[in-house]
Amino acid sequence: MLTTDQKATNFDTREHIATVQRFIHRCVKALLDRADAHDQSKLEPPEVEIFTEFTSKLAACTYGSSEYEAAREAMAPALQHHYAKNRHHPEHHKHGIDDMNLIDLFEMFCDWKAASMRHNDG
Repeated sequence: MLTTDQKATNFDTREHIATVQRFIHRCVKALLDRADAHDQSKLEPPEVEIFTEFTSKLAACTYGSSEYEAAREAMAPALQHHYAKNRHHPEHHKHGIDDMNLIDLFEMFCDWKAASMRHNDG
């Protein structure tokens, strides 16, 4: 049998648990929304034409190489549009990664992992 103080503590603890659950559910919902919306801008002009031309070229070169950077430079109009529409890129924000929230960062890391899997040399 619980004492009155224990019951009061349990009441407060249950309220705390419920609050934490609500916060976690909000984060999960935000991540699910991001998953559904991820990179949709690549599927339409002005991005689709440029990404169609360069996706296989990027996959064939080493990340950060001069060839890779030249391709990125040629893709500038599409990338500028893409960054403006997708907040999981540091380039979307005035102060880069410093302005990103945890949901942005999580999506960015998932994006980086998926992008590395598309490269021939990872």
